[in-house]
Amino acid sequence: MNAKLVHYYFGTKEELFSACISETFLNEGLAELLTSIPNTDEESLGTRYLLKVLSIMENPQLGPIYISIIRSLGASEESRRVFHGFLNDVIFDTLLPALETDNPVLRLTLMGSQIIGLITTRYILELGPLAELSKEQVAALIGPTLDHYLIDPCDMSSNKNH
Repeated sequence: MNAKLVHYYFGTKEELFSACISETFLNEGLAELLTSIPNTDEESLGTRYLLKVLSIMENPQLGPIYISIIRSLGASEESRRVFHGFLNDVIFDTLLPALETDNPVLRLTLMGSQIIGLITTRYILELGPLAELSKEQVAALIGPTLDHYLIDPCDMSSNKNH
């Protein structure tokens, strides 16, 4: 691709990557799924959401892009800026108004930490059983944890040191 076209349509490589991440999030229905909280009619919301995320990660066109971004978060300031911009401009701006719950930023941050840890362990480190399970099994095991982050009471007023 001609670099001039990238600059014409997106400004910088950083803005191009951000647009790609944002389009995937919105086009794959991830935003709509999370804004359906709470939905207890069928399998857990966390399980359904995580299954969609894992399907994206295992998509041969999209997965490598996200894996390279996750890999570079610790080493590249540009990648951190792109990812941080995605979180602020897409995730938080899209989801916060729809989440009618206490501590929505904390909840989304906890959920994100779980997902990034899972992606790192499963797709980058490829550690043992977690890498070998089907995406359906992984979603069923970890989905309830995401439900806990999104739905269960989140009382930040107590400060218990054990």
